[in-house]
Amino acid sequence: MSSIARYDGEYDPAVVVSGAIGPYAAVCGGTVGNGASGNGYVTGLKLAVGITSAAGLDEGTCRIVSGDRCRVAGTYIGQTNFLIATSYTGLDGVIWGLDVVAEPAINNTVPQPLFLQNQPDGPPIPVLPIEPLLQASRQLLGTRESRDGHVQEQRFPPRPGLQLVAAYKSGAGYGPGWIWSALALAVLVDRSTGSSLFNEDGGMFGDAQTKETDVRSFLQQTLHCVGNSIVACGQNHNVRYGLIFAGAKALYVPEGYYGCAIACGPYLTLAQRTVPPGWSAARLAKADRPKWETALGLVPLARSPAVYLPPGEVIPGGIRITSLGCAPDA
Repeated sequence: MSSIARYDGEYDPAVVVSGAIGPYAAVCGGTVGNGASGNGYVTGLKLAVGITSAAGLDEGTCRIVSGDRCRVAGTYIGQTNFLIATSYTGLDGVIWGLDVVAEPAINNTVPQPLFLQNQPDGPPIPVLPIEPLLQASRQLLGTRESRDGHVQEQRFPPRPGLQLVAAYKSGAGYGPGWIWSALALAVLVDRSTGSSLFNEDGGMFGDAQTKETDVRSFLQQTLHCVGNSIVACGQNHNVRYGLIFAGAKALYVPEGYYGCAIACGPYLTLAQRTVPPGWSAARLAKADRPKWETALGLVPLARSPAVYLPPGEVIPGGIRITSLGCAPDA
């Protein structure tokens, strides 16, 4: 690999996050006409699956309902208008859970890699579970349940109706079969040399006879393809990635139902109240999540359902989810 260009100054998450505080007190904003404190933005991550009965719906409305349930399940990004972007988080961005308000599972330990991604020039890249970063976004934005919960559970969801720029891909289709999505974030060795990279993928796999072990093998193969894609993109731009976070999940969709799976990285500006009293925004870059929650008087959110279903709605055979590198309800 030839020498890598550097941009003016060193990348400093404390400086970036100081310019990523939005105009709203209690909800997160977007990056379109954002009125933020500077040019910064914060990147979150979300993987989700959704399902609906196809009765009374055509394919377009099936996709609307199942996709909307994806945005509701786990980390709440509902009631927003997605503007789909190509998938980079660069010099003006910080990654929530990694660069700011670090997750202890990343900050204090070295997770066991899912696998090592070979590259033609340089050492293999560890591919780590994406679960800690998914949970970090969940603790920032909250869940459907936390929006109506005790004050210590409430978080900072996106403003309703927000124009939300996001790295995004989805898969959707009728059952029987498995709907799936995969998400990876490749982090530069030297953050001052360019942008870290998202890769997202999604689709439908198998049929009513497909075994869960075959689904897991397929997801594993998919993550290897994502890793190969990341290496190729790094070569395209002459940048070097030192770490990859990756995960995938799949949901079985029975006959008469329609499923959707999404992988996304929303670009946000932070609610003003994400900065605890007496803190500067820059201090978020030096804190971990437990310290941040304590300073705000918050408690860790309880687990939420892996799939959102309205009260009384039941899926024949129950909810069947398999995942790699993440929990079903991330």
